[in-house]
Amino acid sequence: MIVLISGWSLITFVSLLIVVVLTSGIYFQRESSLLGNMIFMPGAVASFWMLFEALTLLSPHRNEAIFWATGWFLGFLLYQPALLFYFASFDEDRPTGKRRITAVIDLLFVIAGITYFIFMVRTTTLKAAENSLTINPVGFLPKPHYHFSWYILYFVLRITAQLRKMGKQLFANVSSAQWRRILWFPLTVACMVLLLTDYLAMCGLPLLPIGQVASAAFFFLLFAGVRYRFFFRPSARFAADEILQTMPDPLLVCDTEGHIQVINNAFCKVFDYSPEEIIGKNLFFTENRENRKVVLEAVREEQINGLERILYDRNGNPIYTSLSLSWLHDRDKARAGAIVAVQDIRNYHHALDRLEDLYHRTEAMVQERTKELQETNLTLKNEIASRRQAQERLHHAAYHDSLTGLPNREMFTERLQLVFSKYMHRNGATFALLFIDLDRFKMINDSLGHLSGDMVLKETADRLENCLRDVDTIGRMGGDEFVVLMEDIGESRAVITAAERIIESMKKPFCIRIENRVHEISTSASVGITIVNPRYINAEEMLRDADLALYRAKELGKNCYEIFNEDIQAGALAHMDIERGLRNALQHDEFELHYQPIINLATKSLAGFEALIRWHHPEKGLLHPASFIPVAEESDLIVEIDRWVLQRSCSELSQWHKALSFQQKLPSVSINISARHLAAGRKLIDDIKDTLKQSGLSPETLIIEITESAIIKSMDTAKTILNQIKGLGVGLHLDDFGEGYSSVNLLKNVPFDAMKIDRAYVTGMKRENPGSRLLRTIVELGHSMDKAVIAEGIEAPGEAELLKSFHCEHGQGFLFSKPIKSEDIGSYMEQFPM
Repeated sequence: MIVLISGWSLITFVSLLIVVVLTSGIYFQRESSLLGNMIFMPGAVASFWMLFEALTLLSPHRNEAIFWATGWFLGFLLYQPALLFYFASFDEDRPTGKRRITAVIDLLFVIAGITYFIFMVRTTTLKAAENSLTINPVGFLPKPHYHFSWYILYFVLRITAQLRKMGKQLFANVSSAQWRRILWFPLTVACMVLLLTDYLAMCGLPLLPIGQVASAAFFFLLFAGVRYRFFFRPSARFAADEILQTMPDPLLVCDTEGHIQVINNAFCKVFDYSPEEIIGKNLFFTENRENRKVVLEAVREEQINGLERILYDRNGNPIYTSLSLSWLHDRDKARAGAIVAVQDIRNYHHALDRLEDLYHRTEAMVQERTKELQETNLTLKNEIASRRQAQERLHHAAYHDSLTGLPNREMFTERLQLVFSKYMHRNGATFALLFIDLDRFKMINDSLGHLSGDMVLKETADRLENCLRDVDTIGRMGGDEFVVLMEDIGESRAVITAAERIIESMKKPFCIRIENRVHEISTSASVGITIVNPRYINAEEMLRDADLALYRAKELGKNCYEIFNEDIQAGALAHMDIERGLRNALQHDEFELHYQPIINLATKSLAGFEALIRWHHPEKGLLHPASFIPVAEESDLIVEIDRWVLQRSCSELSQWHKALSFQQKLPSVSINISARHLAAGRKLIDDIKDTLKQSGLSPETLIIEITESAIIKSMDTAKTILNQIKGLGVGLHLDDFGEGYSSVNLLKNVPFDAMKIDRAYVTGMKRENPGSRLLRTIVELGHSMDKAVIAEGIEAPGEAELLKSFHCEHGQGFLFSKPIKSEDIGSYMEQFPM
């Protein structure tokens, strides 16, 4: 018996648990809907009934069983109207007078049943209560009594009528394919019928646990009906409820007075209100009067569509919404209410705000970028302008002389080529070219400095511009050389007149201010002129000929002009021929040395020799120095010739010394050193050292002769070099004294051993000539400076006697001997006593 009681109780508890779980499942599937909310009424009553029934069966004592049996019977009584109300709540038909009377009768029967139950419980004596239960194999059960049969019968009939109506609705439009719906309804009805078996147990018929199992099965079928949506026919009410709850946007339904009847889940989620807080309130419960006014005015007119307004949630946060209102009408097409769709457009406004922010930021960026581009454009324009100016400056610097501002060689040559091309190809007008060079300009640089020379050059450019026409082109070729292009000259006389003006303007002293001192510098100009003619092939030939004419003007004494002619060209060609021949002569050893004796005028003894170069020209024969040395001095060939004379003379002198007996006095040899070789400085010193070392010659037998002009060109450098030469033990003679500057300061500051008087003061000189006094003065000047004096060009005995009377120590000339070849030196020296 105990085992049986425990088994039935366990089944009852399992059924109870199933009912609770299925009730919760139905609610969560239809949360916040009528279908979900109403399920709690039958679910809660069924759970209460089954719980008290299980406890009655498990009670060990009669008094305890009586208490639980009372609850069991109350729960069973309430379960019938709960099922009826649950099914009736889904009736889609509009309430009528008949339905309202039926509902009132149902409520009266419930009240009567509960009242009768309470009366029975309160009036029954303890002994009668104790006799109301009987012992069964399943436990305590009520004794058979039929006091509530009327109550049970009424609700069975009412539930049957409601199920019949539901059946008609369910099978109204069902097809054979919907077999689950067809099967579901009779099973549900059967389970409801089996539920009534529990009343038989209350009447003493122990049909347990059929009622509990049927109840669990009934709730399972309810869950399946809700799950597969064939619980009722798809009525407008249920469809509206489903649609309302599944819409993603907030929705609410209100009556014609604006009272909210239904809200969906989206509304609760967006505005953070629960249904209890909203349902029943007026549609315009918002505190924003402006929004309320606008919505009310729109509602009074017609339906609202897309009205944007700001609403506020439970916490007062603003929500941008778009309102759409549609009226609901009854069967008479009268307004029965309205459905309001509240579209949350916060994301839309956020997107608009972001778009506007993006627009403003983009606009700011565009303005900033535009400003940057404008600044960059301005910078670029300035850069272009500065580059253009720089290019113009570079172009000007490339084609103009930086000192005078005149066109330089490149620009002048281009201009000359253009004019020459017009002359050759377009029968252009005659033009002339003037090559101008300042005379003695190097002396200005050496004496006053290059700054003074630059100032003279600037003034020269200004003077040239004043002497010429505006159409004439003046250019600076470099150094102190200027060139003038005179176009459309008409006749050659215009060119000569311009040259004369230039020469005259240059004769005026240049006033140069240096360190607050004004120096007057006198110079002159030489001009070479060439006039275009058909024999010229290109412009370079004209420049060449103008240069040749300038060179000829300098040869003629400077401070003059010379027009190019064929004689000048022939002379230039001869000059080039000599220079080319000199180079070949150095390569093929065409030079030789002749030696002119230097005699002691008092004792008539041999003092030494002067080495004089001769050139065995392959075609012209033996040439004297005067015919080729000036050409060599204009190029570096003179240095090579000096070096050759130095080495050859020392070598031959060394051979003579070896041939002489030890009793004979060793003669010296004098060689001439050019200004270019002297300017070489250290190279000259090295050449002398190397030559003495190679020849083995004693230094005191070698004498270096330097002209005044070679020293004057670079006084300080020359003085330093001559002191170094003197330090080698080599003798120094000042050659051709009186030919040029005759500087006393030079004799004083340079360590010369002797000075040689130029032949111009000696040849043809007689005692009665006025020039003899000057000659005597020169000799006495040398003696006053402790210098020995050597006279050149002695050709008559009277000249020798005159010089002897002036106490001149040495002399040389044709009177004593013509220059002697090297191989004849030995025989010549034999005539002098030992």
